[in-house]
Formats: sequence, C-alpha cells, structure tokens
Amino acid sequence: MALIWTLTDGKAGDALQCLGVAETVIARIGGSLVEHKIAPRALYALAMPWGPADPADLTQFAPPWPDVAIASGRRAVTYLRWLKKRSPGTLTGTVKPAPSPNRRLCRKISRCSGPRRSSRPSSDQAKARDVRRLARWTGSQRTKLRARNSSVQPGG
Repeated sequence: MALIWTLTDGKAGDALQCLGVAETVIARIGGSLVEHKIAPRALYALAMPWGPADPADLTQFAPPWPDVAIASGRRAVTYLRWLKKRSPGTLTGTVKPAPSPNRRLCRKISRCSGPRRSSRPSSDQAKARDVRRLARWTGSQRTKLRARNSSVQPGG
C-alpha cells in the first residue's frame, strides 16, 4: 500500500490533473491519497519556483513521508523540491512542466488518466495530410490518383 501525496495551490485544473494521476496509481498499485493544498504568502509566491518554500506552509508536511508525490503548477514545484530533500526515497513527478533549478528533481508525467487516444489521426487531420501530400505531387501522380479513385465503384 503506497502513500500518495498531491501538492497543488488549489486551482481546479491543477488539482484535477494531480487527482487523475493519483487515482490511476492507486488503481494499479493500491494505496491511500493525501491532498495538500499550498498557500504561500505573497513574498514567497513571487520567488517561486526558484525561491524557498514558505515556512508557515511547511507545517502541514510531516512524516510519514509519501512513497509517491505528484505536483502541478510552479508554486508546488518548490514544495516538491523541499520534500525531495527530506525524503530522497520518494518518487516525485510533475504533471505540468514548471521551471525548476534542479532538473533532476522529478519526472514530468506525460500521460494522465482518462480515455486512451488512438494514434490514428482524426478524419480532419487525415484530410489535411492528404491535401499537403497532393500539393507536393507532380501532375502525373495526381492524374494516376484520379484515375484510381474514379475506377473504384461504391458498394462494390
């Protein structure tokens, strides 16, 4: 059973992304979820993600440290960096890329929970691709394509 923390500044988009990833992790490996909403004071928020974490906000973080910590947003990266220093064994990841002074801090999570998207292009994308290809073709290739398309009978 893994202990999973989500770190966000409370914005709906950030919170939903973190929860989606955390719920997917819980569904696969099991565990419990603890949501942490950070609210740094103005001076600390201006310096984020490069500045220090707000000491008044750090009181909500205490052992037992999580097995997985997921953050979203530039303010949360500072707290994730602080957590990684306290608990080097914690697997950390960010949902949205945020600038970080320590590039080895965490991994960007590129896939979230939700419906799987097909690798095949949509019909509009396929049409646009075909138009681009046709624009590059010479006249003889276009003539061959028209002849091939006209020889195909519908329903046959």
